[in-house]
Amino acid sequence: MVRTTVVIGIAVAFALVPVSTGSVMARPLLAGGGAFGFLGGATSGGGLASSAPTLDSGGVAVVGTVQVGTHPFDLVYDSGNGYVYVANEGSNNVSVIDRTTVVATIPVGDYPHGPAYDSGHEFVYVANYVSGTVSVISGTAVVATVPVGTYPGAAVYDSGNGYLYVPNGGSNNVSVIDGSTAVAAIPVGSVPQAVGYDSGNGYLYVANSVSNTVSVISRTTVVATVPVGNYPYAVEYDSRNGYVYVANFHSDTVSVIDGTAVVATVPVGNYPDAAGYDSRNGYVYVANLLSKTVSVISGTTVVATVPVGARPAAVTYDRGNGYVYVANAISNTTSVIEGTSVVATVAVGGNPSGMAYDSGNGYVYVANMGSNTVSVISTVTPSNPSTFFGLPPWEGYGLLAGIVVLASLGVAFGIRRVRRKRGVLSSRPMTAGDAMWTC
Repeated sequence: MVRTTVVIGIAVAFALVPVSTGSVMARPLLAGGGAFGFLGGATSGGGLASSAPTLDSGGVAVVGTVQVGTHPFDLVYDSGNGYVYVANEGSNNVSVIDRTTVVATIPVGDYPHGPAYDSGHEFVYVANYVSGTVSVISGTAVVATVPVGTYPGAAVYDSGNGYLYVPNGGSNNVSVIDGSTAVAAIPVGSVPQAVGYDSGNGYLYVANSVSNTVSVISRTTVVATVPVGNYPYAVEYDSRNGYVYVANFHSDTVSVIDGTAVVATVPVGNYPDAAGYDSRNGYVYVANLLSKTVSVISGTTVVATVPVGARPAAVTYDRGNGYVYVANAISNTTSVIEGTSVVATVAVGGNPSGMAYDSGNGYVYVANMGSNTVSVISTVTPSNPSTFFGLPPWEGYGLLAGIVVLASLGVAFGIRRVRRKRGVLSSRPMTAGDAMWTC
């Protein structure tokens, strides 16, 4: 009788627990939290235009496509207010995105480029290439317009002294801005195009593309001029080893600078044009425009060459998941790299040219020049493939709990009946059937 009762308990437990009729249907979550509840049809006027996101390998998905201005070239994340600012070079304005929605469109100067965020003043700066000015943005409004040199094309913030540095490609100098005031103009080499900040020594490194040099600046003074390769085009700092990496576009090399001296020249692919640093593994990733590859550098050595899409044009690092994202301008894709392997290839808009990582929500934003959109990429928590009794974990463990409870009740009920039977048997002579029962 005890065995019969336990079997009945197990059967009842199975009946009480819901059984999945197909594959596991755990709802994927966004990196910023919540399910895909915002999805729907396209919206106009800079809202979210998206259908249901398509997962790719590596648990990566495009979760939104945001309509912005004409020819969005580059973008930056403001960690103070959580907004992403997109410089639209064709419409002379800046789109301000909150998660997946445009909350403001700000008129600026002509041909805006190279936005940068100043965490000290909590300003966003946009270099207006044709106007020769820098627009200073607080929140969703321009609070100042600062005259600088000719053809400003980029900007970088020095967190040590609180200055913003703007290389002016037409006037061969660097404008130094404190808050909303220009405090210096530093002569450098010919056609400065890129600038990077070394937080270790406090120096600024300015790539002079025509004179094939890097000007090293301390506050408002050039302390060294370093010869590098042909047409230096991008600058990246490695906080682990303290080196500065300069991608030389026409010599297919990367110059590695320690302080004010080149310590190595590293051969890479054809036309290196962008670089990014992965603080988790200490690698520097260099996008090679014509080779369709990314060179992975550790110290002064290429440890891997990773095939990506056509015309890789931008690189950014997501410190939340440790992935490196590469925008492929001709393939209209983003390659997602973990270590030295591509773990996902995500379709984005036309001619992706700029990227930014939002540490607040964990999204990566890709500016698509050809489609006037920004693709929003998220790492998605994949459904848990593990099962218990062939069920999803919560159902499987619920089943186990039901079995244990009902089996315990069955055992208790059976023991009680046995004791009652024995009590009856002790008051009368034992028969052969009673002897079999007690056994």
